[in-house]
Amino acid sequence: MHKTLLTILAQIEAVVIGKPHECRLALACLLAQGHLLSEDNGAEKRILLTNTVSYVGT
Repeated sequence: MHKTLLTILAQIEAVVIGKPHECRLALACLLAQGHLLSEDNGAEKRILLTNTVSYVGT
């Protein structure tokens, strides 16, 4: 299970570059079936992170 999660995290981080902490939090929210409030200066990174995590979650 741990290896699978690291693989998923690596895939997310390959798309969303420069935001490893945010990627980990987004994955944790996905696994917990919770909500994520993402605040950042650039909307593009937020949208990219959201789309990437939603794609991985399906």
